[in-house]
Amino acid sequence: MARVWLFLCVCLIGCVPTNIPRSEAGSALYLLSNLSGLEGITRVSRSYGLHPRQVLDIYTPNQASSTTRGAIIFGYGGGYKDGNRDEYRFIGETFSSLGFVTIIYDYRLYPEVQFPTYLEDAASVMRWVFDHAAEYRLNLERLILAGHSAGAHIAAMLATNPTYLERVNLKPRAIALVVCLAGGYDFWNEQTGFISADIAAVMQGAPPAATQPIRFLTGAEPPMLLMHGQADTILPIAQARVFAQRAKRLGMDITMFEYSGDHASTVIDLAAPLRFRSSQYRDFIKFLQTKGLLQTK
Repeated sequence: MARVWLFLCVCLIGCVPTNIPRSEAGSALYLLSNLSGLEGITRVSRSYGLHPRQVLDIYTPNQASSTTRGAIIFGYGGGYKDGNRDEYRFIGETFSSLGFVTIIYDYRLYPEVQFPTYLEDAASVMRWVFDHAAEYRLNLERLILAGHSAGAHIAAMLATNPTYLERVNLKPRAIALVVCLAGGYDFWNEQTGFISADIAAVMQGAPPAATQPIRFLTGAEPPMLLMHGQADTILPIAQARVFAQRAKRLGMDITMFEYSGDHASTVIDLAAPLRFRSSQYRDFIKFLQTKGLLQTK
């Protein structure tokens, strides 16, 4: 029976990006989260602001530790207009099973808000984590900012444009590592505009260049890990390659892994039931070990 459910999950999740309605995509993510489970992990919810969507979940390993723990802050995708932190329990399991305290946050969405409100929400989450580090015994020298799709764009923007973190009295260098899964870094240009009409609507009112992480690169950004699918049609891998190449030329510490999958696979392949589909989870662990952010077992 378990194999039947796993097969159904793989079939349903595989078409999340474009082929099924958002309501069904959400159901698929819930199913994946339920398959992953949260054994040995405690989840609690906290507000980081007054808006109903300014809420975050904290996933803490139950196993006692004599030292402080690293933390991973994760922002999900959804085109800046969809998404719910409860759909990503599998990410809480993935990161917290490695010994991290994992924070998955909701943020305000289009059409209620446009750029850059969701960046301001993410910066507020960062501020909340710093303010509550002692309570959750966090090692802020091992703080990782991560995201998928829109969430990866948010993470990249906070890392490259210091404006948003400075407003909450933080700096990008407060981040030990930025992990971007299928992110957008260079999805607008003067000739063709934004990559889609939906994204253009979300970004409307802002100077287009101000929405692009690539426009802010200086080489002084925190280390960054990009993971991207070669079959991604939502945020094509070409723009990620251009971003990585420019960052390297500027002397930035950046690493990029490419996989054969699509836009969704770079997040769902981190889930326990689907890790067999690629080497991504193993690559992630090895990379953290090389950076001294995860102890070698």
